[in-house]
Amino acid sequence: MNEPFLILQGTRAASWLAMRGYSIGLASPARYDQGEDGEILKVNHQLCVVKGQNITSNIEKNWQKSTPDGIVLHRPRPAHGTLLDGLLLHDS
Repeated sequence: MNEPFLILQGTRAASWLAMRGYSIGLASPARYDQGEDGEILKVNHQLCVVKGQNITSNIEKNWQKSTPDGIVLHRPRPAHGTLLDGLLLHDS
């Protein structure tokens, strides 16, 4: 089974993830491993690609509780998983 992806886009996308306890640094593009939860690819401060069942589920729950201003949450179709995996592998 392919792991799910989310894309967060907006001027505070990376900070919003960091405020929720995810390990994400200042460097970009950079890949930040989240242990068993998944991983985050910070393309730049405005665009983050998130991969993993646990992390995407938790982000969606947080999103429903309090939708942040200025950040858009994209839910790519499962068919796009291969392309997004390629992006993550390319950054390694």
